[in-house]
Amino acid sequence: MPSPTFDSTFFYSMSETFPTTIADNDPIQHSLIPHYHIKHPKWYFDDADLFFNQRGVLFGLHQYKFNNPYFSRRLKHIEPCKTAAIGTKSSLPIPIDTLSISTFTAFIRLLYQPDDFSTDITGWNHIKDLAMTWGFVDITLLAMQKIKTTGSIRRSTLRRLPLRTTVLTKYWEEEIIDDNSA
Repeated sequence: MPSPTFDSTFFYSMSETFPTTIADNDPIQHSLIPHYHIKHPKWYFDDADLFFNQRGVLFGLHQYKFNNPYFSRRLKHIEPCKTAAIGTKSSLPIPIDTLSISTFTAFIRLLYQPDDFSTDITGWNHIKDLAMTWGFVDITLLAMQKIKTTGSIRRSTLRRLPLRTTVLTKYWEEEIIDDNSA
């Protein structure tokens, strides 16, 4: 059988999904998940030592960016009959199929490019949820601060505009009511 023309890394199916609390609205059937990985064009580093799989796309990142107790425990645990901890080899990535790809890439951008990162209030809420799930206390607090700041800026830019309402009175005559006088 001829080999594929693209760069791929073969893997074995795993029953575990990670994380299970932040799912997108587009669940995928397990049988539709491809049996190969295509390296992400931006978020796969040649010196990577932490690997995630999102629906056949392989992310090769760095463990030091994910340095917290949650990941440290996970990356040290080697399951029976395995030769390495899940996520530490490109052939044994952490499956994150239930996680929204946009949330994950935004989270990665924040980890790798914090000075150039920006998102809207919805993005900050997704990042906060993921950071809480994965035990990133600093990012959780940053997201909460950004949500508060973004929310207060949004409220301060709203102006109360005078409204005029037309109401029908007895015998179908029109009467103008100034809403600001109420």
